[in-house]
Amino acid sequence: SPGITFFSLVFIPDSGLFLLGRVEFLAMYGRQPSMVRWFGNVPSPSTQRTYLWAMERFVNFSDMSPDDLVRIGEANSENAHDLLKHFYSTGCGGLSSRTRFTAYQALRSFLGANRVRVGRKPAA
Repeated sequence: SPGITFFSLVFIPDSGLFLLGRVEFLAMYGRQPSMVRWFGNVPSPSTQRTYLWAMERFVNFSDMSPDDLVRIGEANSENAHDLLKHFYSTGCGGLSSRTRFTAYQALRSFLGANRVRVGRKPAA
């Protein structure tokens, strides 16, 4: 169900959760070096919106910052890939397989822009 937006925080009534909204997400993470590197490689505004949506969803799902994900990948790329696979299978609940794949590919792109290589897409 759609949430109610207050000061860019989104409250999901049925779950009792507060999720970061776009404005707050950008204020908190938009200037992190990992995000700047990533968006420097994404010239299309529509692709930027899609990628930003995927990262917002991942941050809300994992309670990690984008830089945290890069640090995990730098330490062990397999662990980062496991996180992406977990996100793909559980963090994108209710979304079509195509949308889940788009979110997964966006996060792979993010890691690649930050010099972390991960494996192929997980099985559906």
